[in-house]
Amino acid sequence: MLFARFVLVCDRIERTREKMQVYRDKGFENLTVDELLEYEHLMDVMDGLDSQLATHIRETYA
Repeated sequence: MLFARFVLVCDRIERTREKMQVYRDKGFENLTVDELLEYEHLMDVMDGLDSQLATHIRETYA
């Protein structure tokens, strides 16, 4: 059980590193892990909104 949790945590860390690299390649050199997680959370919230409203918010604050 403990080993399985360890593997899941390691996998999550690796995926976060990969995402960080993608964003850095796009020009976000100073992006922190906290900013990445906050951004992804906001994008998840946006996915739950009305598509027209979500598009407006993305265009306004992008």
